[in-house]
Amino acid sequence: MQTLVQNNNIAFAIDGSCESLSMAFFRDESLIDSIFIEKAIHSVTIVSSFDTLLKKNNLSFSDIKILYVTIGPGRYSSLRVTLSTIKGLFFEFCGLVYCINSMDLIAASCMDSKCLAVMKKTFIGEIIQCYSINDIVKRLDNCNENCQNYNGLPDIKNLFRIDKNLFVKCSLQNIKPIY
Repeated sequence: MQTLVQNNNIAFAIDGSCESLSMAFFRDESLIDSIFIEKAIHSVTIVSSFDTLLKKNNLSFSDIKILYVTIGPGRYSSLRVTLSTIKGLFFEFCGLVYCINSMDLIAASCMDSKCLAVMKKTFIGEIIQCYSINDIVKRLDNCNENCQNYNGLPDIKNLFRIDKNLFVKCSLQNIKPIY
């Protein structure tokens, strides 16, 4: 038996910053449902997965009031396809849009460390960001020798483990990816 979702304060979140693809629906900060595809072909997978997730949860496009989108750093092709597709799908979207750093999301996917360092290789070199992880993921100004290296995959279902001060309100049409 499928439960009916009350369609207020529905948020859609997507991460397509690397070879994996994850998307989820939330009501307030509670996860409704999510999809994680470890090795996705973004140009083929995004629209069909979004449609499947909508239908499975008896949601419609108009139910979505908030959008969370990772903007990188990440793989050039994955980010371009994901952001272009989301900009097209949500062209007339009037709700709130938040940009998320993919390194914050990777840190939120780690459940077993008090301090960790996330590294991303980009075309301009390596980026390293350190985090404090208790109940909420927070960025640290400096790394220390006790920080463990973490190289996991981001999963959007962990979105609300991130300190909300790290969410950046943005305009969907003016999003600039971080490669």
